[in-house]
Amino acid sequence: MTVSVRKGLTFLFAVILLCMAGCSNVKIDPIMTSPSPEVTNIVEATEPAGPDVTAAPEADAPGSDFYSMTMAESYEKYGFFTFLSFAIDNWYDGEKYYSLRYVSEEGEHSMYAPMTLKYRDYPDGEEWNPVCSDPLCAHTGAAGCPLAKCQNLFGYACMAGKVFFVGADGVLYLYNGADNSCTALHDKIFEYKLYEQDGALYAVYQVEDEDFNVRFAALKATPDGAVTELGTVSELYALMECPVYHDRYLVDARIEGESAYVYIRDMQSDAVKTVCGIGYSEAPVTEITSASAVAVYGDKALLRIMYRTDKEHDDIYLVDLASGEARFLASKIGTVQNWQYSDRCVIWAEPRNESSDPFIVHVLFPFTGEEQFFDLSALAAEAGGSISLGVGLAELKKGALLLNCTYGLASGTDEDGRTIYQMVNYNAYEFDLESGRVFAYKAPDLPEYASLFE
Repeated sequence: MTVSVRKGLTFLFAVILLCMAGCSNVKIDPIMTSPSPEVTNIVEATEPAGPDVTAAPEADAPGSDFYSMTMAESYEKYGFFTFLSFAIDNWYDGEKYYSLRYVSEEGEHSMYAPMTLKYRDYPDGEEWNPVCSDPLCAHTGAAGCPLAKCQNLFGYACMAGKVFFVGADGVLYLYNGADNSCTALHDKIFEYKLYEQDGALYAVYQVEDEDFNVRFAALKATPDGAVTELGTVSELYALMECPVYHDRYLVDARIEGESAYVYIRDMQSDAVKTVCGIGYSEAPVTEITSASAVAVYGDKALLRIMYRTDKEHDDIYLVDLASGEARFLASKIGTVQNWQYSDRCVIWAEPRNESSDPFIVHVLFPFTGEEQFFDLSALAAEAGGSISLGVGLAELKKGALLLNCTYGLASGTDEDGRTIYQMVNYNAYEFDLESGRVFAYKAPDLPEYASLFE
């Protein structure tokens, strides 16, 4: 049975899911979303540290007493995870999750229906409320809503109770719900990357001078509205995926042949330093490859390399920007998600070839070098279950790691008679990392289908 899919759609599909989370009435969780080689402070965490492991397959989800942490405590320690280059932490401010939604949540919607920025309590909130604090506002441009220009799913970031966003006019705005005001901070921001890092907002964007010469700039904004222009460079290989380093440099990357190179570009002098080169594949590469730095942790950068041999690969390395040392962390082969990152740590599962292989998870805190290990298959066995090969990392909330499985459900055939599959995620286990408690979800009566895009 063949599958009708186009090559290289894995990332696009994930983005579509994220868009659906903001544009439909169906709630879809957005999160699927290191030191140098000398790792310190190793913490073995293969045994439960607290109460005995329990399973409750008769319940739909864990009760509140299952979790050892509040969401605020979990966010402070682990952050908000993603596997995309886009930082989903932009959509979470420590208490609330933000999304562009239809002004009216009821009825049929079209592409012309008005939308506005809304929030819900995360992770337990169900009701979406407008971010605009005027209870009489219709939340449209015609009504003069201060958030009417916030219409780009990837063009806003929330922190410290405030919202930064780039409007269609290329202006960076700061919205303050306390007085329902919207202040213009900077203009001419186009082709940009907007993200939160170290308690501040950063924008990397394209600029042109009066002679139409293109350069690339970066700025830093703080929740009080202060903006600092950090400088410009003459070239970037990965404009939308270049994070700021020490408020002076941009971390750039690209592929040359079958090696990935990491660069530091000085925004004051325009000098370029080659940090390292990584030969990332021993097998012949058959598809276009890409490399980008997706996060910076002090002097460390998380490098992502995407390529294809006989299968799709999505590798991550931790690169020391000062020494040039690079540590390989994980490779996602196919569609089972086995790594994620936040602005605080990186999490990944060791490769498995058989369902009987242990499901070992690493949690690495790059700022301190602490690395923790968890044998989740041993915990699942104590709960009377096992972790199949199709199960991967979904999200981490309230200190608990959720594993899920993607099923391909046959939904018809294409014009060539090939089967079309709809991808549906089902929860498998939750593991509370502090106590060792495990919750086993009831398995759906469906055949496992885990490698749709291989």
